[in-house]
Amino acid sequence: MESKSISLVELLLIGTYLGSIIYLAGLFVFIVLVYKKCRKVSKKISLVKLILLCVTQLVLSIILSIFIWLKWIFSIDVLFGFVFIPSIISELIIISLFIVVCNKMIDNRWA
Repeated sequence: MESKSISLVELLLIGTYLGSIIYLAGLFVFIVLVYKKCRKVSKKISLVKLILLCVTQLVLSIILSIFIWLKWIFSIDVLFGFVFIPSIISELIIISLFIVVCNKMIDNRWA
């Protein structure tokens, strides 16, 4: 039996496709949280900085979900209906870290 390999690009595309709904929802939640924090301290964040934060958050979330998918040790499937479970886990981790970092940056000087 011959084994077939998958390239890194194909793996990233499959992971992005499977978690696309969760990534869009996570991106929306992230933007809302950043705007609420900026409004709370009455500072404005530029559109360029917001786009850079969103792209960075999205890329890190996709990479982390692929890593979680590769190291998946549980007996349940990674797909629960249309929900890609590693993407939920990665979104929770990355958004939490980014909000902590953004809070420190906005409170200090950055926004």
